[in-house]
Amino acid sequence: LRDRSLRRALQVIASVSPAPAGDAELLSLNAQDEEYVHSFEAVLKSLRKRSVLRRRNLLRWSHEMVRGEPPRFRHNLKDPDRIIAMLADVRKLHLQKESLQLPKVFSWLRPRLGDRALESELEALRKHYDTLMKAGHQPIVDQGRTLPPRELLDIYLNGEYFHNDADKRAQIQRLEMGLSLSRIEAIGAAANVAFTALRLGDLINRARHREEHPAG
Repeated sequence: LRDRSLRRALQVIASVSPAPAGDAELLSLNAQDEEYVHSFEAVLKSLRKRSVLRRRNLLRWSHEMVRGEPPRFRHNLKDPDRIIAMLADVRKLHLQKESLQLPKVFSWLRPRLGDRALESELEALRKHYDTLMKAGHQPIVDQGRTLPPRELLDIYLNGEYFHNDADKRAQIQRLEMGLSLSRIEAIGAAANVAFTALRLGDLINRARHREEHPAG
């Protein structure tokens, strides 16, 4: 995904709330904060190179987010190498043990913004992300319990793609009996993690360099 295409897609979402006026940076970051942002931006840079997150999917996601609709992500499960490459980045943004897990990034960023407009935008993005990760398009049930996308993604990351947790592996085998859509839902959840992270990175960039986005 080219940076120019990404910027165009992100501008769709950014247009829903006015950027603050002025030319001073909103974020006041110490050396540790700068290192944290650098680590987060490194993951975003890698995500932008993932061909599975192609431009039309990002544009579809951004338009649907603006309209408040659940985003749909089309993916090709016949190309597992590209899926795994995306998941290698997503796991850094999703697994609970990771310092860059998106809920932690949201919590880290909010007290550092110092601007009500951007704080409101951040809160809207956080709520939208929480909604996406609580309920998928197709309910996935295991032993009488509906699994939210957040948990489903964790099951596949730890039970198959990057770890071999025996309990989660057995759970995947149960889920994939018959015509289950569990893997599709899990990868769709991964795409939502990726796109939300890219949107969050754009917000951080605008907070640091608001002189590039004067109020219109």
